[in-house]
Amino acid sequence: MTAESLFAPLTQATYSSYTLVVSFRPSRLLFALAATAALVMSGHNLIQRAVGPSSSATGYDLSELAQGMNVVLVVFDTTPGKSLDLLDPKSAPLLSRYAKEGVVFTKAYAAAPWTRPAVASILTGYHPKVHGVREFTSWYNPGVVTLGQMLSLHGYETVGFVSHWLLSQATTFKQGFSRLELIDGGTESNVIISSPAVAKSAASFIQERAPRKSSEHFFLLAHFFDPHFFYLHHPDLDRSSWYKGPLRDTTPFTQIDSSYRTYQENDFSFLRDLHLEEVSFTERHVDHIFQAIKASPYADNTIVIVVADHGEEFHEHGAMWHGHSMYDEVIRVPLMIWAPKKLKPAVVARWVSAMDIVPTLVDVKETTSSRKFFGESLFSEPSGRPRWLYAEVGDNSEKPARNLDAILQEPLKFIVNRNEKWEGLFNLSADPEERTNLAAEAPLVARFRAELAASTRELAHFLPQNGGSASPLSSNQIQELRSLGYLSEAKVSGDLDPAPQ
Repeated sequence: MTAESLFAPLTQATYSSYTLVVSFRPSRLLFALAATAALVMSGHNLIQRAVGPSSSATGYDLSELAQGMNVVLVVFDTTPGKSLDLLDPKSAPLLSRYAKEGVVFTKAYAAAPWTRPAVASILTGYHPKVHGVREFTSWYNPGVVTLGQMLSLHGYETVGFVSHWLLSQATTFKQGFSRLELIDGGTESNVIISSPAVAKSAASFIQERAPRKSSEHFFLLAHFFDPHFFYLHHPDLDRSSWYKGPLRDTTPFTQIDSSYRTYQENDFSFLRDLHLEEVSFTERHVDHIFQAIKASPYADNTIVIVVADHGEEFHEHGAMWHGHSMYDEVIRVPLMIWAPKKLKPAVVARWVSAMDIVPTLVDVKETTSSRKFFGESLFSEPSGRPRWLYAEVGDNSEKPARNLDAILQEPLKFIVNRNEKWEGLFNLSADPEERTNLAAEAPLVARFRAELAASTRELAHFLPQNGGSASPLSSNQIQELRSLGYLSEAKVSGDLDPAPQ
């Protein structure tokens, strides 16, 4: 399938809109020039190193897909691709309707198995070691430019509604947003229901904006945290009432985490079904955003991208949760682009990365030095070179037990756990459940080891820039993260008392 075959014929109205936006706004051009100069003057060295000459005054050309279009990015937290199969009406009864009108990527991979680095890669197009958001308090590396900033240079209003403080205005994620609202306003995002408020805020923005700025473009981020543990029971979406065992939807994380190795299969099935209720509950509210768009003047010139930051494990490989493995249940995610007036419906089975979202929307002129650690357009023609996909969970100080890399080249995935001195190689075409480790087959493993070693050396160029950080975590934030297994008992910045021994 060629890139051209995915794009539906553009109407004259679309061309007219594009001409109006780009050609007749001198004030916007001056703004773009000034904003670019400000980015460079403020020490954004990565622009100079990674972005080459461009015919655009901004250095970032809108892609063919994004020209004349609003952009809505919907992010499900903690949702594996198999838990939200966008092509299956039983799995996604609401979103599957839009999938019939959109382009669905069935083999999409996250850049990391937990939220902060994964979302940062979605918003920058970069490998976590390049963008630098690899810990709970880390900021983007100097010079990293976000999708919001790129679109701002083209005059977009950039607004986000998020449902966890890890992505809030107090963190690096404010970069690129003129308005970023934390919906719950507190640090207990895991125990409240936030999807209705996120959807209402996003839909209200679309509805209220329509009469006053219908000719302007916007970038809207809506992040839904509800699929994350705690998994709350939703009776009207019941999947779990069959269970008669000791667990409940209110069973504390620490209790499950300390005893799940003694569970039977029906216990894991119960937790999995609770999680699916949360995914369905979230899907219902994501549908409200689609409905608001379809009822607005923006229905014909809005792109909606649906993706998850990462997945979740339910003992498929002996563990629970996320952030500490690279199996498909944790890093394979749903991905769809809906833009009926621009794209022909399609199902794309080639392997892609969540890092590909930025270059799908914006043409960034990458140099060869960093090209391999930046995504590529989801609609680009095959380059003829092997496509490597990357994922990692960093060798960081806040969770020192986590130190994994994964590199993928269809149909193989290579995983290295550096702390445990373990390697795994899996042929996902023949072995989609990743049961047969081929790491003992030296000829197969050799090129993956070589690629990983070369990539590690190249990525070391970016690592010294890591170190910028947000304010220390509060004691409440540390308590919440520890209750969810994100932090070890080691002392971290923000601890007020000695850590438990």
